[in-house]
Amino acid sequence: MIETRAEIEVTAALAAAWAVVWDVARYPEFLSDVIAVNVTPGPAPLEVEAGFEMRVFRTRSFRLRLHGEPPDRLRWTLVDGQHLRANEGEWALKTTAPGRVLMAYRLALDTSVPVPDAIARRLIEFNLPTALRQFKARIETRNATTAALPPVANGVQDHG
Repeated sequence: MIETRAEIEVTAALAAAWAVVWDVARYPEFLSDVIAVNVTPGPAPLEVEAGFEMRVFRTRSFRLRLHGEPPDRLRWTLVDGQHLRANEGEWALKTTAPGRVLMAYRLALDTSVPVPDAIARRLIEFNLPTALRQFKARIETRNATTAALPPVANGVQDHG
């Protein structure tokens, strides 16, 4: 079993960070390892199933059930996947100061085939930090764009 935790702080409001984390269908736009995501509604509100195609040494496919707990938590569990027995984790978001959010990521992954230590280390020491930096960039870029939009009379902004 591979287990890891990581954190990153972003300059954004909690709602802005949550919006990026929950918008799973857009992950391929900014996460370099994610090739495609197919999202379908789940059986409950704020629950979806997402089929991922990812490049992790080679292309892998798996399906997760994601449960949103806005504005500060996203949890997931494995539905099915190539060479996986378990994939569960969460994003936990916490405001640390006005306009600052600590994003904590937790993952527990169990494969049906042995994973060499070198591959597990690469996932934890390279791929995960890269993904966290990509989330940070996406959130802060979107936050800066939103902050730059002029307010409108009814308080609603058109984000195009």
